[in-house]
Amino acid sequence: MFSTNPNPPLELQSPLTEEAESILVDRILRRAEPHLAPRRRRPSVSVVLAGWARPVLALAASLALLIATGARQTQPDSQWPTPQATLAASVVPEATASWLTEGYAPTVYELFAEIE
Repeated sequence: MFSTNPNPPLELQSPLTEEAESILVDRILRRAEPHLAPRRRRPSVSVVLAGWARPVLALAASLALLIATGARQTQPDSQWPTPQATLAASVVPEATASWLTEGYAPTVYELFAEIE
């Protein structure tokens, strides 16, 4: 069944005129200004976090380098892949992999031949 609400919502109307209400709001804002001004000048949370992004990324890169160096020193060289194997694993053609590992600069014709 339908239930009726025994407490209907109240419709409140301001006893002040619009002009009086505007004056009251202006007075409140004027008195609150000394307390609100420092908050407006303070940077937001997103600005503070953005300022920390570069140092945190630099720290993460440094830690990754230190961990990789430590792992490299604890593992024998035979367990680390050769550059040719690493390039082959990244789906680079064998000729291109050899050019990269040897530091050879191929000619335009060699590049076209490799593409075909």
